[in-house]
Order: sequence, then structure tokens, then C-alpha cells
Amino acid sequence: MLPYQPWDKPIEVALLAEGVDRNNLMQGLMDGLPTSPSSRRAWIEIYPRWLVGRGDRVALLAEGVDRNLINQFSQLLSHVTLLAEGTDRNQFPPRIGHRHNFSKKEFSMHTVSLTHQLVAIQDDFDLDKIIESGQCFRPQKLSDGRYRFLSGSALLYLTPLGDGQYDAAWYGSDREYWADYFDLGRNYAALRCSLAGQSSYLDKSLDFGQGIRILHQDPWEMLITFLISQRKSIPAIRTAVEHLARCCGEPLSAEGDEVFLFPTPQQLCGLSEAQLMGCGLGYRTRYIQNAAAQASSGTLDLGALAALPDDALFSRLLELDGVGKKVANCVCLFGYGRTAMAPIDVWIQRLIDEEFGGRDPFPSYDQQAGIVQQYLFYYKRSTSRSVAHKK
Repeated sequence: MLPYQPWDKPIEVALLAEGVDRNNLMQGLMDGLPTSPSSRRAWIEIYPRWLVGRGDRVALLAEGVDRNLINQFSQLLSHVTLLAEGTDRNQFPPRIGHRHNFSKKEFSMHTVSLTHQLVAIQDDFDLDKIIESGQCFRPQKLSDGRYRFLSGSALLYLTPLGDGQYDAAWYGSDREYWADYFDLGRNYAALRCSLAGQSSYLDKSLDFGQGIRILHQDPWEMLITFLISQRKSIPAIRTAVEHLARCCGEPLSAEGDEVFLFPTPQQLCGLSEAQLMGCGLGYRTRYIQNAAAQASSGTLDLGALAALPDDALFSRLLELDGVGKKVANCVCLFGYGRTAMAPIDVWIQRLIDEEFGGRDPFPSYDQQAGIVQQYLFYYKRSTSRSVAHKK
């Protein structure tokens, strides 16, 4: 018997759907590559047997798959045991990067129509910088040049047309929703001018970060994503958040693009601990479970918290399991638009020590502290990474 090993990812073996030539499957297995299925029912998933703590791997068979046929394939792999019929498959984590559904209900992608409108934005507005600013983890630039943003149940595509013109296409929201999301009621160009001249480092940050805006995002999504963010790099946070959305978020198809909405509290409550762990949440799993349970039961009413003043909102968030000062400040700033709140993470603390002599500069900026923090964070992280790459 092999010793126990904490495998990070499943080894996947695919059976092709009925009517598809299966003759190439054996060669695919010999080459060590998973064969893409043409049906979700076609997958067999190999997982470490966590519950018994051994190095065996077990196969989760799709309904209707011939077990005798699988026995032939299992001879190609060492230490593979077929899961006994009738075993609860939900005890296993979801396959990384794919939605998991072991119920008899077939997986379906909901096709939605987008509302298109031409919009003009003449203020500071740089989509690439916004996406890389560290305040959001799901927006991305698509291969066709569109920029995709998700917030709660709302979906937006922005296509730059030049001279501050954009083709905006949205679902589940309206123009006012996204105007608030991008904080378009605030003049960031004028704000940068008002902040200039106070510090040479801040001046560099303001110039470098021109185009950044503070996003007013969904509070529930901000709570969960910043709980996940603890002790993770931004790429790792994005991966974990995307896995979570694909695991149980509502799937949508919009003009050829397939996306998964961020899971609701009720959807997250439907996942087992093993499934959450399979999304790469690690020790944060308990925090996510507790937050989902409270939000689902109504014990935690994130909508009602919006009426609280900054200090009371901050204090209430600190009562939640796993929420420290940094996470609470992030939720206040990016989820509730409280721009007086300035999160301090390792990047900002390093900046305070190196550029401000260890003195926290943010209280002096009052209601603009969170915005200043974002300029400083983006400049510090971007330039530090650039120097590291040159080395």
C-alpha cells in the first residue's frame, strides 16, 4: 500500500458519450492525458481516499457507466479502487475547475439576453488597471477584447470604442447599477489634482494609478472573497473564487460567453466541507461555512448593515468568524463604499514603514483615505513586481 499523500488535484479519466468512437480512449490514457468528454455523464473522477487516510484513489462513476468496462481501464493506473455502488458521492470535493452535480438533475446553462447601450466616460477610467488593482477577483479581459464584470446576480460587458466611448452590455441590472459600481458620480481626475503635492511618493502613485476607481461591489461577495484572500496571492484568490463559483453558482450563457454567478449563501450552505475544501479554501472553509449559515438564516443581514455608520459597520464585521481588521476594512471599502476606511495588508504596512517612517498616513485623508490607499497599493505592488522580474 502506498503511504498517504495529500494530493492537490484529482487525476481524471474520461469515458466518451454514447455514439462517440471509444477506440482512441485507450491511447489517450496511455499518453497520460485526460480525454475531453462530450457529455458530463461521461466523466470518471479519481480522488484520494481522504476519509480513510490512505494512498488509494477511488473512482466516482457517472450513472449508467459500465463498471466492467472501467475495470479494464483501472489496470492502467496503480491503486485505483472503484467506489462501491450506493456510496454518497457528495462527501468528495468537487472536481477542480468544473461544476459538480451528482444529482439526477441534468446540468444546464441558462442563456440570457444582454441590453446594449453606448456610454461615454470622460473621467479617469482604465479597465486594465481596475482589474489589476487588487480590489476585485472575478472581472477579466476576454480574448475578443471585451471586459467582463460580475457583481451579485448582475453581469456586464464593456467594449472600448475609443475616445472614452464604450459599448456596454448588461444583464440583471441597469445603467444606474453599473454607474454606482464604478463610482461614476465621483470625479477622480479632480481628486488626483487635489491630492497632488503632499508627498513625492503619493504623487508618483497618483500618476501611475491614473484610471483606477473604487468599485462598489456586492457586500456578500466581498465578505467571502476577502475571507478567502487571507494569506493568499491575488492569482491564488482568483482561482479559489472561480472554483467556488463554478462549483455551485448559477451558470449563464451570454452571447457565446459562459459564466457562473457568485454563489448565494443558500447555495454555499448546500456544499459539504469536503466540497469547499476541494475549491482550495483550506482553513478558511470554516469561515465560509459560518458566514453562509448566518447569512442564510438571517442572523447576518448584510443589507441592513449598510445603514450603520462606519465604526459600527466595522465593529459588526469584526464579530464574524475569521474577520480581522484588514478583511473588515476591505468589506467596508469595496462592499459598502466607505472610502474613509483604508485596509492595511503586508504591502501597505511595508509602504508605511519604508515611505512614511512607520507613521500611518491615512487618518489625515479622512473620507478619501480608502481611495488614497488604493493608489498607493497599486503603485507599490506593481513597481515591486516589476523590480522582481528584472532581477
